[in-house]
Amino acid sequence: MQRPDTFIPQAGFVLTKAGYFSDFDEKVAVSLYQPLVGPVPMALYLSLWQEVKDRALVTDRRPQLWLLDLLDIDIEQLFVARVKLEAVGLLRTYSQVDSLGRYYAYELYPPVSPDAFFKDDLLGLLLYDKVGENRYDELVAKFSLKPVRRPEWQEITASFLDVFRFDHDLSQEPPAVVAAKKAVTPKAGKSSTVGKRGWLRLGLIKIVVGQ
Repeated sequence: MQRPDTFIPQAGFVLTKAGYFSDFDEKVAVSLYQPLVGPVPMALYLSLWQEVKDRALVTDRRPQLWLLDLLDIDIEQLFVARVKLEAVGLLRTYSQVDSLGRYYAYELYPPVSPDAFFKDDLLGLLLYDKVGENRYDELVAKFSLKPVRRPEWQEITASFLDVFRFDHDLSQEPPAVVAAKKAVTPKAGKSSTVGKRGWLRLGLIKIVVGQ
């Protein structure tokens, strides 16, 4: 995949996020995604999470040269790192030109859960291809939950309505509740899997970038 001529160190970038990033997410990213994308893209990904703010402003931008200096890489390496993160669903990139010039918006996504990762045909197969059977089995075991539940146990868990009662009429949802639901609803079209589009990107990266 060839770097566009417009993707230069002097172009600006802004950061935004489509979710939250926890310590466990970092563990999943390093253990499961780094073998797919490599250390430089993972360093870029973790660095961007350190810099992202809750509210992004397009005027609050830095030149991409800042990222090059931070990671000690060149613009070609930055482009390769970016598209690898995009291919596995950790990043989406948007481009725009305004009065200050061209800038890129990097939208960060947390990794999918380990369970979803191993169930994803593309991510799971690529990881197997990268690390081999023994390491793959170790990673599956590392992120497998081991419940202590026994068949003879009788569940006595209380339900929501066993414990809580509402003081208000619930025939209609309060406007604040409706607004809150809309605010936290994920963007349409974003799935937890790489999908066909991701498969095409993975193929391009493997052939052209030379994973």
